[in-house]
Amino acid sequence: MRTKSVFLLLFLFFSIIDRAQSVNGLKKQTLHGIVKNEKNKAVQNASVIVKGEEKGTVTDSLGLFKIDAGPNSVLIISAEGYEPTMKPVNGKELIIVLVKTPDNTNNSILNETISQKAVYNSVQDFGKAEASRIYQGSALTIFHQKEETQGSRYLFNWWVNGTVLDTNLTVINTADFSFNYDKIGKKLLATRDKNTIIEINDAAINSFILKSDTSIAKFEKIPGISKKEFMIELVKNEVKYSLYKSMKTTFQKADYTNNGIIASGKKYDEFVDGFEYYIIFPGGKQFRKVELKKKSIRETLAYEEEKVKQYFSKSESGVINETFLKELILFLNQ
Repeated sequence: MRTKSVFLLLFLFFSIIDRAQSVNGLKKQTLHGIVKNEKNKAVQNASVIVKGEEKGTVTDSLGLFKIDAGPNSVLIISAEGYEPTMKPVNGKELIIVLVKTPDNTNNSILNETISQKAVYNSVQDFGKAEASRIYQGSALTIFHQKEETQGSRYLFNWWVNGTVLDTNLTVINTADFSFNYDKIGKKLLATRDKNTIIEINDAAINSFILKSDTSIAKFEKIPGISKKEFMIELVKNEVKYSLYKSMKTTFQKADYTNNGIIASGKKYDEFVDGFEYYIIFPGGKQFRKVELKKKSIRETLAYEEEKVKQYFSKSESGVINETFLKELILFLNQ
């Protein structure tokens, strides 16, 4: 009996060691890679995700990326205008070549993951807000940028709740969907499963509200200001003054240089947000663009000269920013 007990203990010991070694062998490693096209040019903003996982990364302006993945993992690489591809992990340095997407071609990777019927149902279930494009595998929705990149292409760093109104101002049933907003493409994105991404057709909706745990963003079409993009509501008043802003996000590449004497520029890629502000006058038929400057505000609101002077005199900090302008409009509406 004692011999059998010792044998059993040894068997369990070596089994644990063997299992530990197996787990250690599958431990994730940091992979470095580059994504190029057929002409050997870097593909920036290509998404790179580990198959079966939700999070991933995107390539920088040089086509470079890094991502943590196990040795037996498979990467899914995709970019707008290119055919998605899958790359098994076979080392820590990877070179991926993407091929331009031919017109009217079937996407084999898309078909592998979701059927055409599933795509159709996703669009139909969304209601009246038709989809203008559909992506698979988070093709344009990697919300976690590589560490060196500042800012983000997207309004939120993950999917959030939303309310959508169609062109008849009817609330669309979106209970099963989550949303985000592509600031560069200026598109509302929706998903049900975090894998099939629907880019909502602008012509099908009038407005939408996106809500995270910490903030709310309200987007609305104001044809008088712009017929192509949604404006962000800051103050809305059907009778008195309203205030909206337009957001323009640009991607700026790293431009660091050092000749040994003078160093200039920045070492990182960056998404930079820019804003334009518009005041809609009582009645809703007239509007004017306004800058966050004292002179511009006074000229734009010349008819409210006394109230504007009063508000400026009450301001303690003297800093003219978005909050200042918003509070001024609310003050005029009292």
